[in-house]
Order: sequence, then structure tokens, then C-alpha cells
Amino acid sequence: MLPKFRKNPIHHYPDGNVVLCVGHEHFRVHASIFRASSSFFDGFFSGNGKETVSHSVRCEHGDPKTDTGETDRKVIATVQLPGKNSKEVEMLLSTLYLHTEMEITWENVEPILKLADEYGFPRILAKCDQLLRRDIGNKPLEVLILADRYRLPKAFNASSALVLHDYAKISRRPEYKQLSLETRVELQAVRLRYLDGIEELSQQSAWANVKFNHPSCPANHFQHFNNQRSTGSLATLPLKQDFTGCQCCQQPDCTKAKIKRLKVALGMSDEPVIVEDKKYYLYIELAEPIKKKSPFSA
Repeated sequence: MLPKFRKNPIHHYPDGNVVLCVGHEHFRVHASIFRASSSFFDGFFSGNGKETVSHSVRCEHGDPKTDTGETDRKVIATVQLPGKNSKEVEMLLSTLYLHTEMEITWENVEPILKLADEYGFPRILAKCDQLLRRDIGNKPLEVLILADRYRLPKAFNASSALVLHDYAKISRRPEYKQLSLETRVELQAVRLRYLDGIEELSQQSAWANVKFNHPSCPANHFQHFNNQRSTGSLATLPLKQDFTGCQCCQQPDCTKAKIKRLKVALGMSDEPVIVEDKKYYLYIELAEPIKKKSPFSA
């Protein structure tokens, strides 16, 4: 006798043609929606990749292409999701299906992110990314941890800027160790280069070898740097403010040389990331994503 299964009360559609088997719970969904929304399931149903319909597996409740414990032959495939939590799959589907579209919050974002990342749902990933970037000012480390784990470039770049902006404090938090080793090493390297650059530019000789328009320009830039250093605003600017130009000769090319010297020494990016009302020139960028294994791989 086949074990009993439970039909999910929200996502078990009579006209569905795919059964997702999660433990003892069945979700009956639509292949067309999954193909349009997921790179993984598009490959699964098109047969263009390794994840083809031939991977339909016999769930313990019945035959994958006939009854699957269901009673009709509309079902074209059963996809067993081993090790998955049925409540988390329900949340993913409630985010996918427009008529049940639920709000993504900090209470549910990580399980949704995990499944959306594993099965390649870009629209859901984008919605999660929006939540993270919306709350980035209050939770920079929490955002960076998730953006690092699930490879979200925009949230990653912006949150890394805020973490670097308050690095001495944030890097001491226990949660900091949840970042990947690669990201922690890169943050530390950027931070050390920034501190070394400050020490370098605090020496008047560091400005002497730069080609400026007037003999008095290097001393002027050196003095302005030290004044700016005391305010702590070397790599962060208000949204509508730019780097201060040359106050000696006031020539554009001299201003350009001054800003270039500053950015190179401190390891700043040419283009800032913008968070709320500030521009941050010190941040790290997400590396190329690692190619994922199929969820059906051994």
C-alpha cells in the first residue's frame, strides 16, 4: 500500500500538470509557469540540458508519469525535492504565483532566497534583492552576509561600502564570521590599503611628485588632505557634493590630478555606490558566480 500524502492547501491546482513531491506533501503546479520563471525548470522541461523530464523520479506515493498518487493522467512529471522543507517550498510558490504573491520580509527572505537561488528564479531573486537594499542602512552586515551567500551584486556592493565605512566596529561582531573567507579577506585588504594610503598621503612628500600646475599646489593639497582627514570623510560624500578641487590654481586638470592621487592611494573606485543620501567610493565588488551543480546531482 502506498504511503499517504497531503495535498498542499494553497498550491495544489486541479489543472496543474507537474507534481512537486516534498516529503509527504504534494504541490501540483504548472510547467508553463515554471519554464517561464526558472532557468533550472526551463532546462528540465525543454530537454535541452541535463535536467530533463527523464529525471522525473518515482515518489513514494505513486508513479511519476501516471497517478503519482493523484487520479488523472494530466501530470507530465513528478519532481521530488529531497531534503526540502514543505513550508519553505510553499513560501517560494506563494512568491512566484501572482494571485498568492506574498510579502518578502526579513522573517522569510533567507529560505526564499535559498530555493530561488538553487532553482534559478531571477524574478524572485530580484525581489529579495530589493528588500535587502531597502534595509541596507539598518542592517549592512546582515545584507552583506545574504548577498555574499546568494551572489546578489547590487546588494553586495552597497552593503560592503557600509561595512567598510564602519569596519572597526562591524568586523568585531560575531556574525561577521558568517561571511565567506574570500569576502572577509577582500574587505580586510581594502581596509588595510585605505589605512596605508592615509599614512602615505599624510606625508608632504607624497604630493611632491604629482604634476600640478603651480609650485604651491602640492602644499595646498597636502594641507587640504589633512583637514579633510580630521573629518573622516575621505571616501564618502553627500549625494550632491563632489570632491573638492584645487583651491590654489583652480584649474580642472590640477583638480583631476589631485582626485586621481587620492583615489589611487586609498584604493577608491572611480564610480561610487549610492546608499540613501551618500556616495561611497570604497567598496568591494562581487566576483563571478561559481557554476552551480544541479539540485539532482549526487
